[in-house]
Amino acid sequence: MARDPLDYVLRDLTGPDGQFYSAEDADSPRPGTSAPSAEGAFYVWEQSEIVATLGEKTAAVFNYHYGVAPGGNVASDPQDEFRHQNLLAVRHLLAETGRKFGLFANAVRAGAGGAALPGRCLCLRKPRMPVAHY
Repeated sequence: MARDPLDYVLRDLTGPDGQFYSAEDADSPRPGTSAPSAEGAFYVWEQSEIVATLGEKTAAVFNYHYGVAPGGNVASDPQDEFRHQNLLAVRHLLAETGRKFGLFANAVRAGAGGAALPGRCLCLRKPRMPVAHY
């Protein structure tokens, strides 16, 4: 469980000379819109983007594990920026996801074809990665 946050720090908050950044700029361009940027846009997904990235079968496992919904899973959106968007957060234990799809928890953790690895989706978004700050 600690691996994900540590991987994030190493991947996104570590500079080229080994220095650590303290934050990221949350504004990033929203694909498919004319808006120049939106707060947190890099971290939200439409369900259709995930299916296009992972394929139907793998996306089904991924979407269940991370609580992705067709209409979005953002419960509160006072500025109406995240309509139909999903924030990736673990919603089901690995064992629970495995049972639902007939997989061992280790297979879900290993990715079952990429299913439980948000990094696979994030790598497609690298060009619009938020900027880290000291």
